[in-house]
Amino acid sequence: MKFLWWIVLGVVALVLILFAVSNRESVSVALWPLPDVVALPLYLVVLGCLLIGFFVGQVTGWIGGWHWRRE
Repeated sequence: MKFLWWIVLGVVALVLILFAVSNRESVSVALWPLPDVVALPLYLVVLGCLLIGFFVGQVTGWIGGWHWRRE
């Protein structure tokens, strides 16, 4: 089972690397109330949003499971 985990992890890492290499174009990122505009590579914007969403989901799930951990 551990061998299968490492194979899946390797495939996911390879896909992320290929995504990052293929999407190097710069995009402008601006947050509405702030006056600054930042130019970042597209892969950083997409992977950063995925990472932030993952952590927000983990924190939400952890807070939502507070009742069961309390028991």
